[in-house]
Parts: sequence; C-alpha cells; structure tokens
Amino acid sequence: MMAGAEIVELLKSNGFDAIFGALPDTVFAFDLSGNLVYANGELRRRLGVDSDSYDSPFGSLVDPEQREEVRGHFELALSGQTVQYTTAGILPDGASVRVQVVIA
Repeated sequence: MMAGAEIVELLKSNGFDAIFGALPDTVFAFDLSGNLVYANGELRRRLGVDSDSYDSPFGSLVDPEQREEVRGHFELALSGQTVQYTTAGILPDGASVRVQVVIA
C-alpha cells in the first residue's frame, strides 16, 4: 500500500489538485484505511487542515461522539455506495463546525 505522501504526489501529478484545489467546496481524499491523503484549499481554510494532518485517521477530524457513525458511512462508501450525511468537524482549537459530506 502506498503511503499518504506518495498518494498525494500521484494525485498532483495527475492534475487532481489543478481540478479540485481551487473549488469553493471542500474536497478531500482518504486512503482505504481512512487516513487523510489530500485536502483542497477550502478544506484547509475551513478546518485548518494542513499537510501535518496527512496520514492521520479521519476520526481526528470528527467529533468523538460521531466517529462510529462516520466510520459506518465510510464502510458503506468502501462497499461502493454513494453516501451523504451531516456530521461535526473539529477545528484545531477544539471547536466544532457542521459539515455536510458526500462520498461518491
């Protein structure tokens, strides 16, 4: 399995960042283990995510009380289903923010 940094470089070399980097919506990518491997500029701005967050599990970005539910959504997405839900993201200062997620 490729490490997060390798996946990010692969995404960038294939134009992923050029396409999704400047969108006004947040765009992120996780590997199959649920580790963050890409965050566009809007996600970095809204949630304070930076490259230090890469390779960290998505649960670190989600309210602890909602992590199991979000894990269930992630598992459904891994099985090929499109999933849409609302959860609470955690900001670097510990505050929470409402986040609408679509995994397709």
